[in-house]
Amino acid sequence: MTTLKFNLILVLVLATGIFFSSCSEEETTPIENIENYTEDAVFIMQRNAKVGIRGCFELVFPIDLVFPDGTTASVDSYSEMKTAIRTWKVDNPDAEDKPRLGYPLDIMTDEGEIITAESKEELVDATKGCVREYINSHPRLNNSCYRVQFPTNIELPSGEIVTLEDREDLKRLLRRWKNAYPTQAKPKLAFPLIVKIKETDELVTVNSREELVELKRICRGE
Repeated sequence: MTTLKFNLILVLVLATGIFFSSCSEEETTPIENIENYTEDAVFIMQRNAKVGIRGCFELVFPIDLVFPDGTTASVDSYSEMKTAIRTWKVDNPDAEDKPRLGYPLDIMTDEGEIITAESKEELVDATKGCVREYINSHPRLNNSCYRVQFPTNIELPSGEIVTLEDREDLKRLLRRWKNAYPTQAKPKLAFPLIVKIKETDELVTVNSREELVELKRICRGE
């Protein structure tokens, strides 16, 4: 009789363990799927635009994301980008297609020149000279390691220096310049400029294009 009771208790314990294991798997798997989806989406956008630590360019935030269902979101950083993608995926758990970058899109070269792409074709044309290999790993490794601080100065091709108070001012200036002078040289960052290092929140003064290029090399671990 004792043996029978013991066997019944053992069966119940095993069954309970299987139940909780199954519940745990059901709870964690969707979270893992959301994170994988988010990481893949960010990496694909970085690869397409050749941006981030291992690219030739940096995104000029804010940027627009376009989701597979046609909805959009404006984000001001990689952190906001990931949050927006996660939120959309939670609301669309069966979605497999990834969001894409919206246009017009502004990117910045290692030397501080800002380029506006009005379409995917213009982005491909602007970035075709970038031949750096991308490492297909966690997208965090490819995020920008620094962020330009505002207010900041922009140098127009005429040599005029314009002070911009925030990123929206920068976006407006770039749009106006692109529309008024589509074939002329692009505006670029004026030095010195202040950047914030992402990992430490340290503010660093960059005094020249050469120092900006060197900062990007340090970010890559070169």
